Amino acid sequence: MDAPAAAPPVTAVVNARFCAPEATAFAVTKTISVTGHDFTVTDVTGAAVMQVEAAVFALQRKSLLLDAARRPVVTMQDSGYFMDTRWAVFRGDSTSRRNVDAA
Repeated sequence: MDAPAAAPPVTAVVNARFCAPEATAFAVTKTISVTGHDFTVTDVTGAAVMQVEAAVFALQRKSLLLDAARRPVVTMQDSGYFMDTRWAVFRGDSTSRRNVDAA
């Protein structure tokens, strides 16, 4: 009888500390805020594991993903072009092109 195939290696897009060895359930809830675009991600126990905060008075739509300790993980910013749905993702709270993770 053949042994089961090994799982492919995990590729961390942002950071390996956000990878779990097994499937994990989360709930995303909208948080009351000035922008109306803030969210909290909780685990099965109800503990907050991530938060998304939208910028209040920004020329471009921008959101910040925070970890459970409220440290910036990534900043997401729209392209700034009318009717364009592309976003750029930057490490931490930066919007510098040298810190871009994905565009």
